[in-house]
Amino acid sequence: PDDAEITAKRVARDLEEWEYYKSFDSEDTGTFETVNVAGMVDTKAVADEVLARVRRNENHPTSTTCQPKMDLVFVLDGSSSVSMLNFKTMKSFVLDMTRAMDVSETGTRVALVMYGTMVDVRFRFNTHFDKDSVLAAIAALPETPLGLTNTGDALFAVSSTILIPSAGSRLYDLVTPQVLILLTDGMANIGRTPEAEADVIRSMGVDIISIGIDLSASGIGQLNAIATDPDSEHVFFLTNFAELRDILTNITTLACNANINITRPPAWGAWSQWSSCTTSCGPTGTRVRARTCVSANP
Repeated sequence: PDDAEITAKRVARDLEEWEYYKSFDSEDTGTFETVNVAGMVDTKAVADEVLARVRRNENHPTSTTCQPKMDLVFVLDGSSSVSMLNFKTMKSFVLDMTRAMDVSETGTRVALVMYGTMVDVRFRFNTHFDKDSVLAAIAALPETPLGLTNTGDALFAVSSTILIPSAGSRLYDLVTPQVLILLTDGMANIGRTPEAEADVIRSMGVDIISIGIDLSASGIGQLNAIATDPDSEHVFFLTNFAELRDILTNITTLACNANINITRPPAWGAWSQWSSCTTSCGPTGTRVRARTCVSANP
């Protein structure tokens, strides 16, 4: 309570313009929320509201028991339409989810991709194998890359640079659930077709959960097409970023209970060298090379 009171007073003291939404960082829980200070006439009212929010977080921490292991990748919209405050709220959501995971090399592995016009693969499954390192990497995310909403290229980056063994993916062991969580506030307006890229990822056996904030009808349709079916369980539409807090437990539980999709394609080893040609000259000779299926569905 003492730390919460200090936080509340500090935030109240720092607020200068009532009409804006401000955020605060609870020193005790490390989480962020937004407080609408419009209509509050003095700093005491703001302090009381912030103090109540902080104490509520202390009394109701995020608590979800996850399965022993999972590969979890976050794909975050960092385009220009996402304000600095909203990006901070989104980052807080990812931090809180990660805290609920058993992050380790043999437990849950976490990867993260940000995108605007350009795509930024921040870290892969084998970049960090402990929770503190993952949390520090998420906390250090910049409010970039900005620009347009290139969801398709971001999903392509996941399938081509994240869901591969060299990036620490356990996609082909057939016992590790694969989960992708997409957070965006707009319909894609540049780059590859997101629906097609999502088809590729789902065909690899990955559960996709889509979270859309303040989307148009077209944007809603796109997120429905991206997510795993049924949409009623895998798509969440919010009116503002502050509502991320309200679905935190639902999303965490959904990810933690993801099923293992046994329809994954086989994983192949490297090709061998070509054999010698069966004839020394002429058009009828043949050469042979081979590769081994290292992991396939039973």
